[in-house]
Amino acid sequence: MSESLVSNVITALAAIFTLLVSRFFEERTRKAEREQQERLRAQDNAEWYRRALFEKRLAAVQEAYNWLMRLYVAINRVPSEQPDLIEAQELMRIAHEGRDWYNVNVLYLYDELPGASQFIGLTNEAEVFASGGGPDPDRVRRAMWDSYESVSGYIRRRAKELTDSNPRP
Repeated sequence: MSESLVSNVITALAAIFTLLVSRFFEERTRKAEREQQERLRAQDNAEWYRRALFEKRLAAVQEAYNWLMRLYVAINRVPSEQPDLIEAQELMRIAHEGRDWYNVNVLYLYDELPGASQFIGLTNEAEVFASGGGPDPDRVRRAMWDSYESVSGYIRRRAKELTDSNPRP
């Protein structure tokens, strides 16, 4: 073989080797960039989920407070002497709707499903109160206001918990 042919073959082999090495590192760089983008996307998704959950929880606490105030007003409008009045029917309606709302939003109010719910207890007691209080109306009234205080305290604590943990940008 001639010297120039050997030189051309060596040059070609060196060029091919350089090209292969360059492609290898380019592919490695692209793979690292894709992995980094996937990590960033996963972090963005996690942050979006955390913020969306925070907003949903905060809205649920605000709605729970609204239901609590609606129950409070309706309870105070029911005269204890004549519970079959329109006000008593309105209290029953609000208690039913509040319970339905609670059942849909319970996971946003608590970090996990609660065993017994003071909110449901309050709506049940409000219904018994609206229907006359059963055999012991005074006990029902006391139990209802105790539940009211308990629910009110929980809503206030939960609102503080959430606002103290407010996700910062």
